Amino acid sequence: MNTSLNTSPKKKLRSKTLRIGLVALAGYAYFSSDVNSSTPEEDIKRNLSNIDFDKSHTIAAVVNTAKCGTGGMQNSLVQSFECKEQVQLYERTVWHPNCEKNNVHVIRTHFSDEGGDAIEYARKNIPDGEEAQCLIMSGIRNPRDWAISRFVERFKDDFCDGNVPYEELKQRFHEFLMENSIVQVSLLGAIPGLMKEFGTTLQDQMEILKENKGYSLITNTGDGPYRGCELLFLQMEYHYRWKEIIEGQFPGISYAKNEKRQERCPNFADDYERIMAEYEFSDEEIEAIIAGEDSIRQYLEVYGIGLKKEEVSDSEEEAKAEMTSKEKAVPMLRMGSAEAEVEFSLARKLPSTEEKESPNYTPSRLLRHEKMSAIDMIMKALE
Repeated sequence: MNTSLNTSPKKKLRSKTLRIGLVALAGYAYFSSDVNSSTPEEDIKRNLSNIDFDKSHTIAAVVNTAKCGTGGMQNSLVQSFECKEQVQLYERTVWHPNCEKNNVHVIRTHFSDEGGDAIEYARKNIPDGEEAQCLIMSGIRNPRDWAISRFVERFKDDFCDGNVPYEELKQRFHEFLMENSIVQVSLLGAIPGLMKEFGTTLQDQMEILKENKGYSLITNTGDGPYRGCELLFLQMEYHYRWKEIIEGQFPGISYAKNEKRQERCPNFADDYERIMAEYEFSDEEIEAIIAGEDSIRQYLEVYGIGLKKEEVSDSEEEAKAEMTSKEKAVPMLRMGSAEAEVEFSLARKLPSTEEKESPNYTPSRLLRHEKMSAIDMIMKALE
């Protein structure tokens, strides 16, 4: 007996149609996925800068927090455009005027206000009053890694030979953070001013950095010293992409990678990598770093760094203290009748001198005097 199941032609056709439909759907999904995917290089090409170094004069300024890749940015510009002359324009700002290639002026500073002044100064040196193109390069880095790098740079002569014990290294780093003046000056120098000048926020830029895998490109539409400038904002956590980002955005610039700390101080490399891997800010250190500056607080927060304990404002502390005092006063109203009578008796109004001199006055009249209200008594207790 044949037990095989016979399938009608209609069912066979439906089965084939279903299989074809599934294959087509799978093929469409694969094709759609392939179309929507893109390489980092393609992402860069879709967000290209408008600056063309071959067209006109260009002011290229590195306005960057110290220890956030400043050396690599500056060297890339100076070497690419063959800048020979260097002028100390301001106390903390260097200017390379009239570089030999492409009519580029290069500026390097750690402070946005001096950067703006230097750009205006460079504009005045453009011949025939021509309006120059303007490129700004800046970066951001995890604040913990930044602080360690800044600390080591300051005391590199002490640490580079590798003779300082690790525990002493950590203690000195803690003291460096608690001192906070250098930390604050550095962190307030570039980023807060640039965010304001370019009409954006650090929180918004961090979202773009994440989406673009390490960079954002912003054009200044205001009328201040950074007017018309393009800001290339780079994230150091994606430093391995900086070459393709910079060279992809700005044909004519060859990225010059800066030497790592471990390469400059090989005897210190192990301790440097160890403190980078192990050290975490304490609440005490975070408070010292922030020191009431909202822009520094925001910088730490975008990297997920904040106080571990609950922060309570002065007004909240006062409210809590007042509530505690009131809670201490309330039980007086909840006592038994005998105790309450004693408390209320103490709170009664005392008779005036005229009442005492009245012929109708008797000491028992005190008991008939109006008692203070509960609210009055609480307020009296809180005085």
